[in-house]
Amino acid sequence: MIFIYFIMLSIVITLTIALRKYHIDFKKHLKKHEHPFSFLYGLCFFLTDTYVKAYNKIKPNGPEPFHSLKSKMHMLYPGKNISEMLYISLAKRMAAGIAVFIFFMSAGLIYSVSVLLGNKNVTELSRPNDGSDSVTYTLIADTNDTTEQIEVDISKKMYEYSEIITLFDKYREDIITAMLGENTSSEYVTKPLSFPSSIGDEAISLSWQPENLSFIDLNGELIYENISSEGTHTCVYITMKLSDVEATLMAGVILYPDRSDRSSLLHAEIMSYINENNSPYSSTVSLPSNISGSDVAFFLPDNNSNLIFFPIGIITCIILLFASCKELNSKVRFRNNQMLSDYPEIVSKLLLLSNAGLNIRNAFKKITEDYYKGLSANDIPHYAYEELSITLNSLNSGKSEATAYTEYGKRCRLMPYMKLGSLLEQNLNKGAKEMRFQLGSEVKNAFQNYKSETITKSKQAETKLIFPMLLILIVIMLLIMVPAFMNM
Repeated sequence: MIFIYFIMLSIVITLTIALRKYHIDFKKHLKKHEHPFSFLYGLCFFLTDTYVKAYNKIKPNGPEPFHSLKSKMHMLYPGKNISEMLYISLAKRMAAGIAVFIFFMSAGLIYSVSVLLGNKNVTELSRPNDGSDSVTYTLIADTNDTTEQIEVDISKKMYEYSEIITLFDKYREDIITAMLGENTSSEYVTKPLSFPSSIGDEAISLSWQPENLSFIDLNGELIYENISSEGTHTCVYITMKLSDVEATLMAGVILYPDRSDRSSLLHAEIMSYINENNSPYSSTVSLPSNISGSDVAFFLPDNNSNLIFFPIGIITCIILLFASCKELNSKVRFRNNQMLSDYPEIVSKLLLLSNAGLNIRNAFKKITEDYYKGLSANDIPHYAYEELSITLNSLNSGKSEATAYTEYGKRCRLMPYMKLGSLLEQNLNKGAKEMRFQLGSEVKNAFQNYKSETITKSKQAETKLIFPMLLILIVIMLLIMVPAFMNM
């Protein structure tokens, strides 16, 4: 494979160097960041020309090569040199592919060379040192006549008795260190012990047996409630085994409560106090008032009362959601009420300006100009006049008057304005006299409706005042009656 990779790379590199100036005029104005593989374009141009020549020989009467691509480029780049742009477009595609090809050929060559250099003559094999009984090696046996791949099983190393004893002595300190785990000394053990199953490259198997399971369990966990604060002496028996040879090691430790684990320490001291100062025949159990020189108080846990915050949070979110919807609805009502209040004024202005000789379009313009002249920065905009301005802009942009007036009524979404828009649209061809007559009727109706709406709003306001008036009455009665009863 090394030979194949080398030949492929050599061909590509040689052609790239030899054809680097092929159609070099096409590459003069190219930007490097847009064409990172432009050094390969000479080769790509040559391959393109070779394909075109071969295609023309094979199909002399066939369609032009790259016909579809050329037609698209004519549409995208009218008036430009399509031949040059076609060459560059094809070269950019081909160069990317060639660059990837070069990368993989180079990677294959490097890997093949590394494998070749790594395949040295093997004169010996290592036995397994991970505790397994055997290991399988795959070897290539190269003879004068043939080359064969074989698998060889190598068993683990066997140790003599003296070697095993030496290994036990060697790992004695390592076993003690491994057992202590996070503890720094066997004379002050506060953290759980570690009981590994093996140690060393020779995989010496280890088995552990605490002297007293009331202090240390089989997993090395300390039972703090049974451990004295002054220190508890105990030991752990460790059985080391390699091949058929066993040896037992005794490791002495002094256990203390874990001062960093406040919860475990408190539990141990409280249980010790309860066991020492309470009778099992008593119906109640007394608790200590002092632990390790510090006062202690006990409380029964609240029955998950903190969970109440969850439903309260959910309910609050729902209330806020409805409140925001209510606020939005109130804004819509304000807009509708404002437009209804402005309606009589707008139709009366239309009628007045119409009687003065202005057509509806110019009347809209005059009303809008007067509105913006009297509008200051702090004033609340009036939606009806803003809609009039939008309608006027539509008319100035070329929209027909009939369409603009109808859309004005639809945008307002209120019956009086929809009626006004329809009235203006229908009377465009009936003349100014007929329209002024209908506008006059509409003004009378608008003011009559405004009067009725004002009466309705006043009644609603009176209804809303009943409740606060009742509260005031109750407070006055209490202020009068309470002192009277106190003096009786």
